[in-house]
Amino acid sequence: MSDEINRTLNTADGNISYVLRRSPRRRTMEISISSLAQARVVAPGFVPIETIELFIHSRSSWIIEKITDKRSQVQR
Repeated sequence: MSDEINRTLNTADGNISYVLRRSPRRRTMEISISSLAQARVVAPGFVPIETIELFIHSRSSWIIEKITDKRSQVQR
């Protein structure tokens, strides 16, 4: 149940493409930005996709800011 799924979410701050990984052992949700400026979300298997998307929406400005920062670092 730990397959990764590529998804895109439209937010007021812009579109966010992310990789969703479900983990049966995980109890909390986590958002991270990879060194290649890709958003990654890890969530427990029991959390509905609607809840995950609300979680991403609530942090969309942070996500976009960090992706922009990482992209500028990669271009240097």
